[in-house]
Order: sequence, then structure tokens, then C-alpha cells
Amino acid sequence: MDLNISSNQIHGQLPNVLAKGLHGLAIDLSANRLEGTLPLFPTNLTFLNLSKNRFSGSISSLCKINAQLLAFLDLSDNILSGRLPNCFMHWRKLIVLNLAGNNFFGEVPTSLGSLSGLKTLNLNNNNFSGELPSSLGNCSSLIVMDLGKNRFSGKVPAWIGEGLPRLFSLSLHSNNFAGSIPLHLCWLKDLRILDLSLNDISGTIPQCLNNFTGMTQRGTSSVRIIKHFIPYSYYNDITYEKEYVDSVMVTLKRREFKLSDRIIGYVKSIDLSRNKLTGKLPSEILSLLGLVALNISRNNLIGEIPQMIGQLTELESLDLSWNKISGEIPSSMSNLTFLGVLNLSYNNLSGKIPSSTHLQSLDAFAFAGNLGLCGPPLTQLCPGEEAPNQSEPTEDGIKDNEEDEDELKIMKRMKMNSEHGFMSE
Repeated sequence: MDLNISSNQIHGQLPNVLAKGLHGLAIDLSANRLEGTLPLFPTNLTFLNLSKNRFSGSISSLCKINAQLLAFLDLSDNILSGRLPNCFMHWRKLIVLNLAGNNFFGEVPTSLGSLSGLKTLNLNNNNFSGELPSSLGNCSSLIVMDLGKNRFSGKVPAWIGEGLPRLFSLSLHSNNFAGSIPLHLCWLKDLRILDLSLNDISGTIPQCLNNFTGMTQRGTSSVRIIKHFIPYSYYNDITYEKEYVDSVMVTLKRREFKLSDRIIGYVKSIDLSRNKLTGKLPSEILSLLGLVALNISRNNLIGEIPQMIGQLTELESLDLSWNKISGEIPSSMSNLTFLGVLNLSYNNLSGKIPSSTHLQSLDAFAFAGNLGLCGPPLTQLCPGEEAPNQSEPTEDGIKDNEEDEDELKIMKRMKMNSEHGFMSE
């Protein structure tokens, strides 16, 4: 039996009669206004979705769902709290576990490591703490792992690269991870989204980033690996399934977006910002031709911007601000015509900003705080140059033809992104 009363305005508390009055295997009560503690549910559930409600209290009662059939559990966006019960060994067939957007705290129980078939683990935006249990390295089927916005500590575990070879998206942002980035992460060949921002990570950026072969292809790549088929009912020895597509949160253009299933295969992103990284930006990053967003701002990087950075022509967002990067801006950066966000501010860059209709159309703040930089869009003139003649605006405030053409190019790119569904929040 399939009970689906999702996306209504149902409110109030659920009685325990659900456990006695139903012999169904799938229950979807998501997107309502249900509140109170969780009731008892049938022990033979395969599918339970209680997301986007106002449930509160502990989830220990769910341990009674112990018929070894549960494949889907989504409790996200409630006000549930307490420590996670150590009963995940009852749910060895679990494929999707989403507990994001609650008030859970404490350490992650070791029994999570018994979920060898788990493909999605989302614990985002809770108060979990402590080190990640090494037993999670047994979840070898994981494709999406989002542990962001918690209080996890310790080193970024090497077993992530060793034991989770199928990862498509790894988000550990906004935690208390320290130490260096383990080289084992480079074993994640299918990785498209890596977010380690807002931690205490130090050391250099690994030179093996070119091993992320999932980011080397331009354009859209296959998204089949993030589509799951969840068993929810059995009848006459026939298994009926629901199709489920992971949603992935990613920070692009200074804002956080939930990527839709249409565009998730297009976005390849690396965010290492707001850490304590040192050394140079490795040239191996130039192999990631499909990169759409790169943010390594607010670290302690030195050296120069790689000369051939212009070959990353898919880049729409590039932020290297608040580092100690020196030298000139490579002329190849003029090739990055899709850039909607460029921020090179507060470094030690010098010389003339490369001439490019696109670069000159950006806000001067993108280059601020580099005392040695000169040329448009900055007001600082380069040696030997005279102030350019300012074109007079027309009565309607329209710019000259050259600038108009550039605006049309930018608008065309924005339209392309919109058609892709790129910026669906």
C-alpha cells in the first residue's frame, strides 16, 4: 500500500494508529504542517518521507522499523533534535538518508557504516560534532555526501578517497576540519562538486587535481549516476519502484543554489575558500576544462596566476581574492567570456589589466586592493598612458556601440544559463 498525502495544508499531530491501521509499505507526508513527536510507524516500511513539516523531538521510535526493508528515509527540514540512535543496522537496504535542516547534535553513530548500499547521505545544517566515524568508509555506494554546516572536527578523512570511489558531490563546508587536504581525495575520479570551504584546513592544494576526470569534460555530462530507483512496494513477488533524483546544494556567484536535475550534470565546482591554505595555485587545475566555478579566496596563497588559465573557458565564477598572489594578470584571462563573477581583489597583482571588452565591463571592485594594477576598469593609469576620452552618453543614458555589444553578449550568456535551469534556488 502507498499512502501519499504530501504537499497539502494538513496540520496537527499524528496519532499512533498509523502503526496499527496500515499494512502499507510506503508513506509520504512531506510538505505539510504536521507537528509534535514522531508517532509509531509500521515495522515493514520501505519508504518514509516526513520532510518539510514541524516534527520535533527524538527519532528513536523509528528504530522499531526493523523489518530490514526501509530504503528511503527523508526527515529533512523539521525541528527534530537529540542524538541519532545507533540502530542503522536495521536498515541495511537504505539508499537515501536525508536528515538536513534539523537540530540533531552529538557524534554520528558507527552503525551508519553498515549501510553499504547507501547512495545519498545528507546531514547538512545540524549541530553534529566530533570526528567522522571511520565506519562510514564502508558506505562504498555513496554518490552524494553533504555534511556541511555542522561542527565536525579532526582531519578531512583519507578514507573518503579510499572507500567512497563513486562520489559525485562532496560537501564538508562550514565545519571545524583541520590539517591538510589528503591526497587520497584525488582518487575520486567521478567527483564534480567539491566544497571544503569555511574550515581550518592548512597546507598546500594537492597537485593531483587533474585526477578529477569528472571535471575535465566541457559541457553537460551524464547525470544517471544520481538517479536512484527506490523500492516502495511488493505485490505478488513484484517490486515496484519510485525514481528519485538527488538535489545538490552548491555556492555559485556568492549565493547558494539547489541544482535541478536538468543542470546538475553541467556544473563542476571547487570551493576551498576561507581556510588557511598556503603555497601556489597548482597548474594541474588547468586540466579541469569543465570547471564552472572556482573559489579559493581568503587563504594565504602565493605565486602567480597560471598563464594558461584562459583555457578554462567554461568558468562563470572565479574568486581568488584576499590572498598574496603576485605578478601580472595573464592575458589569456581575456578568453573567459562567460565570467559573471570575477574577484581578484586584495592580492599583490601588478601591471596592466589585459585589454578585453569583457574584463573592462566588470566592476572595478574585482581588481581593488592591488596597488600595482592599472588600466580600465580602474582609474589608475598605466605609465605612459593618457586619460582616455570619455564617450558622451545619449539622452536615454545608452552607452556607445562597443559597450552595447558587450552587454548583449552578457545577456545572451545569462539567457543560456536560464534555459539550462542553472540558477534555480
